[in-house]
Amino acid sequence: MDGDSDGSAPSATELDGLIMIFVFIAVILCLVCLSLVRGVAGFLLVPTGKVGVVTRRWGASHDEPFDVRVNGSPGPQAEVLRSNTAHRLPRFIYDVSYEPRTYVPPGTIGVVVANSGVPPSPARSLCRPVACDHFQDGRAFLLGGGQQGRQPQVLPAATTTSTRGSSRCSRSTPSGRGATG
Repeated sequence: MDGDSDGSAPSATELDGLIMIFVFIAVILCLVCLSLVRGVAGFLLVPTGKVGVVTRRWGASHDEPFDVRVNGSPGPQAEVLRSNTAHRLPRFIYDVSYEPRTYVPPGTIGVVVANSGVPPSPARSLCRPVACDHFQDGRAFLLGGGQQGRQPQVLPAATTTSTRGSSRCSRSTPSGRGATG
């Protein structure tokens, strides 16, 4: 940058080189800043064939009647993230783990057993039905009075479902030869 020893200004070639170095450093700094923002803001993409099980690390506590949270209190959340979707959850507030989506093979039905909900009546072998979009909406299941235990609704054959309540809320297993078997 000193130019020649005679005190003249730097040449155009030297300026071009300095501009290229400045642009390179600026691009690197922008990429570092974007990766930091991405990590703090929590941009994430749920992989194909998985659901994102969300656990809130901390925050305001609400009166929650279930193990699985429906009002946003710290702990496992009733709603899970569907596969092939992008979400923004701050990583310092939320932890997301991935579980395989439930697939019910052809010729079988998916029997659902709820792990969370209202305690069932001892007089009934099956719980009372609750409208929850075939267990796609764990929050609706819990707030609608869903009971723990075997559910009367089943997952139809040859379906893949998010099972929105996750394994913390319910589990499903293929059973039998379908409704006709």
